[in-house]
Amino acid sequence: MTGHAKSPPPDPEKTELATVATLACGGGSCPTIYRAGDGTYVVQGRAVDPAAAGIALAADEVLVAVPEALVARLLEAGRQAG
Repeated sequence: MTGHAKSPPPDPEKTELATVATLACGGGSCPTIYRAGDGTYVVQGRAVDPAAAGIALAADEVLVAVPEALVARLLEAGRQAG
């Protein structure tokens, strides 16, 4: 992806993460979207191989897959907050 604004990743030592949207997945850790104190979002999901997806990434980027239902929950949370 080109032309996107570069922002430094949140520093987990200095940034409190607040859960914005999550899915119940029957145990263990589940796909979740967090909002960091600096206004960025942190996404927890399954890693995607960028080469297999045909996407070139910067050295400090990763691809993460999350269920569509999680994105819907994020959008709903935004509507409720706004």
